Amino acid sequence: MDELLRATLREITDQPARFAAEVVQQLLLIAIIVWFGRRWLAKRLAERRSRIESALAGADAADKDSVRIREELATMPAKSAESAAALLKSAREQAEKERATAAAAIEAEARQVVEQAHKSLELEKESVRRDAAERLVGLTTDAARRYLDEMLTENERRALTQKAILAFLDQVETSAGAGKGGAA
Repeated sequence: MDELLRATLREITDQPARFAAEVVQQLLLIAIIVWFGRRWLAKRLAERRSRIESALAGADAADKDSVRIREELATMPAKSAESAAALLKSAREQAEKERATAAAAIEAEARQVVEQAHKSLELEKESVRRDAAERLVGLTTDAARRYLDEMLTENERRALTQKAILAFLDQVETSAGAGKGGAA
């Protein structure tokens, strides 16, 4: 493992421009994803803000109507005072219901937009992580293969491969035996 890391580091130091280019590509990809995500989220938030403002304007209009109705009630004769009070109470209740309904709908939509943005961002992060891991595995494998091709003869490579296969089979047998013993 030490040799593999050394070979990888040697390849990075031999070709620092290539390594730096790959790092810059990954950072650029992440920056582009974040930039597009923010643009999309900004549009959604602006649309939501306009809906909130229109809903609040409607609630304010209902509140102003309630004030207007109250003023009209003051000018009515005492006989209609009872019916006016009921009308005022009804208008206030209606305005409060509309305001509460609009606020709840807006809050639910905002939570949904933020949750969707988080999910999208997590998916993109996972994709970038997978891509980086795949590249690193490929680079490591390539570096090990090149190192072995340069340092070992064909017979030494065969012997090393055979030794690695036998060690792997021993490990599989050991883990299979431990699995059977743990299951019993």
